[in-house]
Amino acid sequence: MTTERRALPDVEAVTVAMIVAPGVYSRNRMFALFAEPEMARARLRATVVRGLLRQLQRSRNMGLSFRFEPREGGVYLHYDVEKLRLVCRIELTHLERACLVYLASKTDTPLMSASAEDRALVEETLRRLVPEAKPSSP
Repeated sequence: MTTERRALPDVEAVTVAMIVAPGVYSRNRMFALFAEPEMARARLRATVVRGLLRQLQRSRNMGLSFRFEPREGGVYLHYDVEKLRLVCRIELTHLERACLVYLASKTDTPLMSASAEDRALVEETLRRLVPEAKPSSP
């Protein structure tokens, strides 16, 4: 009896999709996909980034300050919520940072502004989910 492992979609692209459009890859509809460790981690990272955005948005009127610090393979996001005396640091990949900034720039009261590079990185990564169109035969 052989067990055949199905080819996984691009994990980074799925992570981005779950960050920017969380309902697209539902765990309940695609349970077998999320049984794979890579996809479980993608789901976790998407949840972290979306949760971080919510926390930053709720803290904006409480003396929020934040900065990105480069690190190997990504960035650290340092943020401080003065009224709560809360200081946090989280590691993000460059792609996760781009997604965070991309979403934060699209809110009613933008928290951050996305650069053209951020938007391009998010959009190019999402395009990897679409199979290449094959030319039709004559």
